Amino acid sequence: MTFSTAIFAVWTGVSRVAGLAREILAAGRAGELATRVSGSADLYGSRPRRPYASINFVTAHDGFTLPDLLSYNQTHNDANGEGNRDGESHNRSWNCGVEGPTDDLAVLTLRARQQRNLLAAPFLSQGVPMLLSGDEVGRSQGGNNNAYCQDNEISWFDWAHRDEELLARLRAGGLTSASAAAASASGSGRVNSSPPMRGTTPSSRTASVIIAAAS
Repeated sequence: MTFSTAIFAVWTGVSRVAGLAREILAAGRAGELATRVSGSADLYGSRPRRPYASINFVTAHDGFTLPDLLSYNQTHNDANGEGNRDGESHNRSWNCGVEGPTDDLAVLTLRARQQRNLLAAPFLSQGVPMLLSGDEVGRSQGGNNNAYCQDNEISWFDWAHRDEELLARLRAGGLTSASAAAASASGSGRVNSSPPMRGTTPSSRTASVIIAAAS
């Protein structure tokens, strides 16, 4: 049995538009960033495929959450019992000057601004944006980027400590998700997250948003 690849969307590392932005610009390759934002015609244009074949995202279940992407240069997976050798090692992360939690106002301000920048990038790009559930409320895994084996505070949603400022800004810009709505409606307490969705493709040619479950 054969399938036409033209009907499937592609979820690939190169589609992490915002995650590539810093290193692309640092290397003086602004044209490459423009190519990614405009739909990656170099990848999909010859098949032929439309821009919605690209699933654009910053974070996914198999890596740092958004706050951790801007808080840790290194993985902190010791709790997984594999000597911190598991998980993705090329995270394109930047701790903004301090590894992990800090009370430095300048660092916190920078991290908050970069979170907003990174969240905006997939939604401003051609293609289908994918938002990792929890990124819109500032969910952290304490630097653990491979928390599939953790059924505890590392991987749970802690609604009581959600980032209200980030959530409010996303609401103001119209970028909210089912997870954000649930967070707003719920009281305090923790809710265990669902397993990751696999093989997800957009069901129509509209600019729908995929909400990816956290691990």
